[in-house]
Amino acid sequence: MYLNVHEMPHVWYVDDDSESLQAAGYGLMDEAEVMTFQSPSAALAALKLNTPVEVIISDLQMPGMNGLEFLQKVAEINPDIVAILVTDLSGKTRIQTLPPR
Repeated sequence: MYLNVHEMPHVWYVDDDSESLQAAGYGLMDEAEVMTFQSPSAALAALKLNTPVEVIISDLQMPGMNGLEFLQKVAEINPDIVAILVTDLSGKTRIQTLPPR
């Protein structure tokens, strides 16, 4: 995963909360090419189509498939993607990066 010095990284943000997606997209837009997904299954479908991505940020608590399960599937498809897991428990945001494989 090597980027041209003038190329912005491709960052995906996956969260079932639309307000979080909107805030993340706005907050990162000057630093990265951002795509947002409201479900892990939609992001996995895009990943299988080889849509460019270097970093995936995922919420932990989502219906259907939690963020940890999702990022484990991502690592099976492409272990070079940097994975960041975030959650908001009791009003305190927690961030955990997953070690590379």
